[in-house]
Order: sequence, then C-alpha cells, then structure tokens
Amino acid sequence: MLVKVHCVTGYSPMMLNTFFQLFGFEYSSSMKPAVLDATCKHAFATGGMFDLLGIDGVVLGFSQRERAGQAVKEGWNVVNEGPGGVILHRARRNDMHIESVLLATYEKSDADVVRALREKSDGARRHVLLDADGGQPSRDAAFSPVSIDHLVAKRNSLAADIANASQETPGLIVFKRAWYPGYRVFLDDRELPLVHADMLLPAVVIPPGQSGRLLLDYAPRSLRIGLIAAGCSLFLLLGLVAYGMKGRVSRAA
Repeated sequence: MLVKVHCVTGYSPMMLNTFFQLFGFEYSSSMKPAVLDATCKHAFATGGMFDLLGIDGVVLGFSQRERAGQAVKEGWNVVNEGPGGVILHRARRNDMHIESVLLATYEKSDADVVRALREKSDGARRHVLLDADGGQPSRDAAFSPVSIDHLVAKRNSLAADIANASQETPGLIVFKRAWYPGYRVFLDDRELPLVHADMLLPAVVIPPGQSGRLLLDYAPRSLRIGLIAAGCSLFLLLGLVAYGMKGRVSRAA
C-alpha cells in the first residue's frame, strides 16, 4: 500500500523511515472509510501526490474498487475493470514532466518538511525544500520564471532548453519524477547541486541570468560499475573464444 491506499507499487524515493513518517505506509491493515476517502481525494486530485510524481496509471485492488468513483471525479478514466480490480488512467498534461516554480518554502530539517507537507491544503502549488545550510528558521522564497523549451523526456533522463531572464533572482526547476539516488543535473557541461522538493522530487536552482541545455540524468555508480564489469566480462569471453578457435586451427594444421 502507498499512502495507505492499495493501489501502486514502484521505486521508494526515500529512506524507509521517512516514507513511513510522510505517508503512514502500512503493509496490511484496515482503515476507516472516511480516512481512506480523504486520502484518495488528496492523492488523485490535481496538485495531489500522483500529480506531483507524474503518475498517470493506477491499479485499485478488488477491496478498493469502490474508490474509483472518487478518481473519476478528479478526471481519471476507468480503462479496465475485472475480478482483480480497476485500472485507471489519466492523460498527461503538458506540464507533467517539469515546471518552473515561483514560490517555495524552505524548512530546516526533514521533520519540518514533513510537518509543512502535512499542513498543505489540497491543490497547493507551493513546494517545500530542505534548507541546505540547516538550522535556519522556516522561510518563504520567491523565484523568477524560467522558460522551458524543446523538452525530451526519456526513461532515465530528461532534457530541456531553459533560460532565466532575471539578472538578480534565481529560478527553481522541479522535475516531475520520483527522486532516487543516482540522479545528477547539468546545465550544459556544468553540474548543479540537486535539491529535494517535497522530499520526493528532484529539483535544481537556476542561477540568475543563466541559460542552456538542462539535463537530469539517472546514472548511479552501481550502474556504471555494472556496465564496466559487463564490458570486461564480454572482452574476456571473446578472448577465450578467439584462443579456443586458434587452438583448433593449429591442431588441424
């Protein structure tokens, strides 16, 4: 179950403890209908959890199929219904992959971020960021609008041409995909610090007056090591095959 709803599985974009704190994750239990209805309403709504994560497909298990009505009210479509449950889909909006954020709130600790997220009203568009310096009191921040063009979204990367026209105020770009260790962000060839928005989403602050090709790339160290090991193994295998073929030719001669 995710956020106490029997509906979706996938990557866990944070440590398990934090996940429990933020969403009240449970392996198996029952919930009061009123609580489950409220949770579904927030998750399916525009600006809710599924919207923020860019999730456009959800499966409701058999025991939760009656919740599909709430999702339909929020613009989801029932594409299949059977003994196992209900499959829901929502067409992606143009801003689903990436957005330029004008307002955000900085909090000084993970616990404060969780508190601020829980206090957000449905449909709130203000993201909550963890203060990189730490120890600072809660504060609101205003960012300049950043233009976004020529977006290319792939499974492990997302790229776009961006420009911050302001010479004084930084911009904030939030990517609509779950944060996972291994993401890096580059503006042209320069790596920029990755920021966590709402403890779930990768984000980046664009310095004043900066423009170029912005790239969010998923390339964890484990993947690079695995590719190197696979390449070495292939090279060794080809060497053994070549050696064996050479031996056969020598014996035949």
